Amino acid sequence: MKKISLFLILLLFSLPFFAKDFSDIYSDFYKSDFSEAARVQFYQELQELKNQDDTLFVLQDNEDAKANFDKIAELSSHPMNEADIKAFQFYAYEFSQAYVSSHITGEHLLTWTITGFCILILFMIVLLRYAVNKEEKYRKLKNLSEITKAVEEATIQIQDSERSALYQTLHDTVSQNTKAEQIFTEKLEDYIPKDKTARELYESIKKIQNTNLTEVRNILNTYSANTEKDFCQNITELCTTLKNSTKLDIKLLIQNQEAFSQADKKEKESIYNITKEAVNNAFRHANCESISVILRTDSKSTSRAPRKILLIIDDGKGFDTQSVDKSLHHGLEIMKKRAELIGGTCTIKSEIDSGTEISVEW
Repeated sequence: MKKISLFLILLLFSLPFFAKDFSDIYSDFYKSDFSEAARVQFYQELQELKNQDDTLFVLQDNEDAKANFDKIAELSSHPMNEADIKAFQFYAYEFSQAYVSSHITGEHLLTWTITGFCILILFMIVLLRYAVNKEEKYRKLKNLSEITKAVEEATIQIQDSERSALYQTLHDTVSQNTKAEQIFTEKLEDYIPKDKTARELYESIKKIQNTNLTEVRNILNTYSANTEKDFCQNITELCTTLKNSTKLDIKLLIQNQEAFSQADKKEKESIYNITKEAVNNAFRHANCESISVILRTDSKSTSRAPRKILLIIDDGKGFDTQSVDKSLHHGLEIMKKRAELIGGTCTIKSEIDSGTEISVEW
């Protein structure tokens, strides 16, 4: 841009420049109120100006202009009375018109046209360069955004893959082994002596085994959505399981179940995991007593497939969204990323002592 600005300045200064033309010397004379000293100076400068053929070429082709110039010279060659001054002003005006018109329609007009055309071309080059730079920056940002999105999606897919692998491990080992242990323990009942202490120990072991088995099943039930089931059924079972494991009052409301039943696999998994993350966050951090989970469609949506909305609202202690604790921040970011993967948005509203509302729209 500095080089371009310098070029423009040089271009402007390359325009024809006349140190002294008729309009200049006449203006000086007019401002002097036609004093004698100014009249003498004007007459001398007028004679010099007449000798500049390139400046006064108007006199070569225009007899009226030449006559007006001669009248001006004659009147300024001797002291002027009031009548002479009025005549002088008239002839000066007529000559000025011809002088300016001749310059504009002659070589100056050509020079200015060429200069204007060059400036226009230069402006177009600058504008084109600016557009190219802007497009290049936009393309780089777009590529960076696509790469970032791909990395985020891959990260979530890896997490889900690890989650599935862990789910399978829990199901095939811990769950099965706990169940087998429970069966073998029950078979030992007939061999336990009638001693009260031994019986109490046996019942305690059975109770712990039942609790462990229930906990493992709850973990398995909330680890991932069963994509073969109906979406609403998945969410209902999830809320029921979370209610039993957290002892929170979890209320579920689903409107327009038909619309949610048409959700694809990606939607099911994302919304399922967002719901689970939000409820678990409320249980661990919000110190709340009740949570409302609401699934509804946007009644104002004009598209064929209505926008879907998930609301998760708790009555907990809330938090400052501008300074989120690290242990909570990661979970909130994951929820937002999951929403983005299905083309949606995740909005989190919370105030201290006023609870939290998480809204997902897709």
